[in-house]
Amino acid sequence: MIALLVVATLIAAASPAPTATPEPLKEIGHARAPAGVCGNLVVHANSAIAAALRDDGIVTRAIARLRSIDFDNAFSRRDGLGELSHLASELGDQSARGDGEVKRLREQADRSSDATHQAEMRVFADGLSGALGRQRKIATDLGAFLRYLDYRDLREIPDLGNPHGLDPFNSTQGKPTPPPTAPPTPPPVTTSPYETAGAPNKMALAAAADFEGRTAAVHGDEAKAAEHSEAAVSGCS
Repeated sequence: MIALLVVATLIAAASPAPTATPEPLKEIGHARAPAGVCGNLVVHANSAIAAALRDDGIVTRAIARLRSIDFDNAFSRRDGLGELSHLASELGDQSARGDGEVKRLREQADRSSDATHQAEMRVFADGLSGALGRQRKIATDLGAFLRYLDYRDLREIPDLGNPHGLDPFNSTQGKPTPPPTAPPTPPPVTTSPYETAGAPNKMALAAAADFEGRTAAVHGDEAKAAEHSEAAVSGCS
């Protein structure tokens, strides 16, 4: 019995201590306002937090839509691409709006005379800026994916007005020879980070997997911001 107790004690001592789960990012003061809260800071902080949280929801919806769209079905393709285009635009807009609020937080941090408060504000702003930047990059890559699909479609459409590639100015047919013209400007190179996946359905799944993998880093930045959120907006009398 004593031996069993000793073994159990040693196992318990060797077990790693449980780590605290990071608090999720949430708007400040909804449940409890921190002491000495700075009202003007809370307004900008909550606007930036709201933008990041809305972006989280948009990314979740985009991932689900990328996994459900069927490019072999005309109706699914049309509806899916329309929704994804809207989500990419909304994600970019929300990220830009959040960045504007973070910029105001940084400006107020620079004016703070309290070194501790200033440091808390900067760490809080850095966390939000990191999350919003990652979300903006998802919007950029989603937009590139959609533009690449448009480019593929245009490249595959035949010239219906001249399906055989005949020269309408062929002089042997009694047509006038056109004056020399400058060669057409080549279209800009259109690429997507997922084009190597192959067919559009596989590209969409690759994009969904990539975006889902990035959410861990986004949530890590948001957790850092959450940890310093109350201290960042406190200290006003």
